[in-house]
Amino acid sequence: MSDAEFVDEAGELLSRIERLHGNERIAAACRGSANPAALRWLVEALELGPGRIVADLGAGLGGPAEWIRSVAGCRVVAADPSPTAVAGARRLFGLDSVQSTAASAPFVDGTFDAVLLLGVLSVVDARAAVLREASRIGGSVGVLDYCSASSETSCVGGSRFPTPTDVTAELSSMWGQVRSVRIDEPTPPSWSRAADRAHAGIPTPRSERDVIEAIEAGRLVAHAFVGR
Repeated sequence: MSDAEFVDEAGELLSRIERLHGNERIAAACRGSANPAALRWLVEALELGPGRIVADLGAGLGGPAEWIRSVAGCRVVAADPSPTAVAGARRLFGLDSVQSTAASAPFVDGTFDAVLLLGVLSVVDARAAVLREASRIGGSVGVLDYCSASSETSCVGGSRFPTPTDVTAELSSMWGQVRSVRIDEPTPPSWSRAADRAHAGIPTPRSERDVIEAIEAGRLVAHAFVGR
């Protein structure tokens, strides 16, 4: 796909999501990165609420950030390396959004009560660098990602999916207390329908199809983690 085609498709997706409202808009902007059960567990485990400030690194279009903001009443700042995603998070939800990578965030030390890494650790080259950055800018961390169901890292669709044990060990090296849970509750049908409508006719990259196949085959399983 050419750069021009990518921009056109991204613009079309944003326009479609903009025509949705409420939870449908959030659901469409969450596709592949989160579901309500996982997000609610993170909100409760991180004790998020009014007066708290949260950074969502790798926030994409801001669907999870908006869900957490609306449910917990906290302030969420979205950061993403894609200018299209940053603009989309602002357009769709009015989020405070900045362009940056997860390993180099433009925030001073200790700015946030919590940092979210949703679907990030499996796609970055250096997980340790991202976790160090999260520990620099935030007091706690919430991680949501698919993990390998085997005893070794699974390489699928160009991403590297660590085992839950690996993630727990990496978080434990930077945060004293780590909690985790396997996310077995499926995405609500209403969320899936909203996402499917928004993405209908927009080609799914081969890498994403490979990951979906691995999830459906049980080789990848969603887990959430909190380090405090």
